[in-house]
Amino acid sequence: NRGVTIAFPLSAATPFTGSTTHYSIPLLESAGWIKDPKNTLLDWTAPTQCEFIEVLSSISSLRILGDFTSWYESVALDQVHLKNTEGQIPVCAQQRPDASECTCASVNWKNTHTSY
Repeated sequence: NRGVTIAFPLSAATPFTGSTTHYSIPLLESAGWIKDPKNTLLDWTAPTQCEFIEVLSSISSLRILGDFTSWYESVALDQVHLKNTEGQIPVCAQQRPDASECTCASVNWKNTHTSY
């Protein structure tokens, strides 16, 4: 999925109130992420599980919007973390060591995998 762009829209995030705010955005296709259709006439839609896994496996950049206002001010980001709290990759994405090829299709792996 080279050249695929996924984004987390501001409308899906906790509203910014002007005070220090903590954001936690799950790296799950079902968490509100959307995929660029590469066509301005089409709507951005949620990526499939395979598309999401493949994009994350070959990510080339991560951009974080750090300013929610249109006025001049100082804005800072502290403690940006990317975490795999589950410690696992779906079996359907384990065909290649880098998870760059996915065969998950529409299977919801969280409901079908076996824990060890």
